[in-house]
Amino acid sequence: MDPIITAIIPTYRRPHHLKAAIESIRAQTFPSYKVCIYDNAADPITRKIVSHYADMDPRIRYFAHSENIGSTRNFEFGLSQVATPFFTFLSDDDLLLPHFFSIAMEAMDKTPDAGIFMGGLIYADEKLRIKGFTLDDWNEGGVCHPEQFLTQFLSGRQIPLWTSMVFSTKVRDQIGGLKTELEVPDIDFIVRAAGLFPTIFDRTPCAIFRQHGFSISSSLKIKTVFDTMEEILREIVKNSSSISHFSIYEEKFRREVCRIIKVYLMQAALRGDRSEIISGEKILKDHLNDKLTYLETFLINISKKASQVMGIMRTLMTVRKIMKRGITQSALKRKIAKTEFKQIETLLRRSRLHEQR
Repeated sequence: MDPIITAIIPTYRRPHHLKAAIESIRAQTFPSYKVCIYDNAADPITRKIVSHYADMDPRIRYFAHSENIGSTRNFEFGLSQVATPFFTFLSDDDLLLPHFFSIAMEAMDKTPDAGIFMGGLIYADEKLRIKGFTLDDWNEGGVCHPEQFLTQFLSGRQIPLWTSMVFSTKVRDQIGGLKTELEVPDIDFIVRAAGLFPTIFDRTPCAIFRQHGFSISSSLKIKTVFDTMEEILREIVKNSSSISHFSIYEEKFRREVCRIIKVYLMQAALRGDRSEIISGEKILKDHLNDKLTYLETFLINISKKASQVMGIMRTLMTVRKIMKRGITQSALKRKIAKTEFKQIETLLRRSRLHEQR
């Protein structure tokens, strides 16, 4: 049987995490897939591990770049090679739950005009301890048409990362590939796709995203974040004729951008990063016509003298807990079925063992 889904796995010198990622795909209850691993460093250990799996399973393919082309270009290269009707992206340290492909394909078969399937995404820390769950903002599952998606996105609804998504290849054929000039092209790609094709939402947990450090995007520059959000808004404007009262939603979106920029600015303040503070303040003033509150200004002024007040700064690190959205395992149990939670615990336990070998 020809494969129906391509799992694109770009990788860069994380062979032990990669083992667990591959195992999570091989555990899928839907068998008609292929795994394409794109090595950004031609790492001999990675090659050996993938060769071992490829010998056992012909659905697993390996390609090594002659040089490091960067993460975004590696994702784009993998996307350009897709020849199956559907595809998904998986980072080399993330995991898929066993029923993911089955649920996605059943949903896509029922709605052939859909371009994206979005499943629930679990966040875990570096040691695979559960920290959060997405799609809380989307109260119901089902089909979301482009106008609905864009208005809800503009209103600040959180969408998951593409780890728990399956895309129809017709999406790539119509909107093109990733914008490699953007540092974070995934949200841009999702919004462009959902702005043209219906999206299927299913709150069932389908994948696990591993967070490194405080934030998955804490290393991004404020200007990079702002430029990406502006690019996303430009894409939405192209479809604005289909959105009732677009100016109202645009204003909501800009307020959300202000909030995001302030979060990054506060993180820069806590790090004592003066150049980022200046950049954030300039963006708020020149582009968003906004200003900081008294408390925000106070924190930033402290950070400008960080070398003299490091004790205070260490105390202020607790502010990060306010910014961080997480849930306990008991809270997660209340959100999903008991059988699904047991599957998640089993996958995490097995993945830890694979990474220790």
